[in-house]
Amino acid sequence: MYHDVIDINQIEILKILLNHDKHSQTIRDICKKNGLVIKASENNNISIIKYLIEEGANVNETDGDNNTALYAACKNSSREAIYYLVECGADINYKCKNNTNALIMISYQGLLDITNYLLEKGAFISEKNSLGNDALIAAAKGGHLDVVKYLVYKGAF
Repeated sequence: MYHDVIDINQIEILKILLNHDKHSQTIRDICKKNGLVIKASENNNISIIKYLIEEGANVNETDGDNNTALYAACKNSSREAIYYLVECGADINYKCKNNTNALIMISYQGLLDITNYLLEKGAFISEKNSLGNDALIAAAKGGHLDVVKYLVYKGAF
């Protein structure tokens, strides 16, 4: 039910549902159990992400595949969500599914501005996932020449 409401970006309905369920569990627990911050990040629903985090949701919650909201935002090229999650303390070097981190995913997506932003915030440029891919390889596989050039300039090897 929560996911359906997030899919249609109905924050007021979500608030009512969460407040109704608050008597038996915290919003943080509801979010963790249902992956709500992750779902909102997939859809770039920034108002819902902000609300959930302000109400106590864990910015670094993981789903059954060990993915985080930041990873979901990167996978879906959700710029605004990425910026907000990082500013709220999302672990930019957390290794998700297949040991892939946010920098590897965003490099594959080809978003140069976000690649730069994550590096400025301390992303590890040479981290490899379980397939042996790092951000440079991911950018190359995605066909993103500008990101490849930038990563080489920043010291990727």
